[in-house]
Amino acid sequence: FTFSTVLDHEGLQLSNNQFTGPIPDAPPQTTTALIYRNRWSGDLPISWHSAPYLVELDLTDCEMSGPIINVSSYITTVVLANNHFTGTVPASWKDASLSHVDLSNN
Repeated sequence: FTFSTVLDHEGLQLSNNQFTGPIPDAPPQTTTALIYRNRWSGDLPISWHSAPYLVELDLTDCEMSGPIINVSSYITTVVLANNHFTGTVPASWKDASLSHVDLSNN
């Protein structure tokens, strides 16, 4: 499936499920993505790095891996705790409007 087929507004709330496999691409209109406590696998698709309206992303406890993502300047909340992300925080984070960040236990 794709998130676009279940999303008809700006918020995406799919937390506390048992979804597995690669995480689908980000719908371009998404502002809030609360998709924590699932069993996504692999890297976050590039569409999440460049989602133009995304202001809140929570992927806590999702078994995700790969590099820490780039973010847009509009994002205020990034929670990637309890996953397997690696590397350094990208330079794009210094230009973001971040008020809450949690990268613990990666």
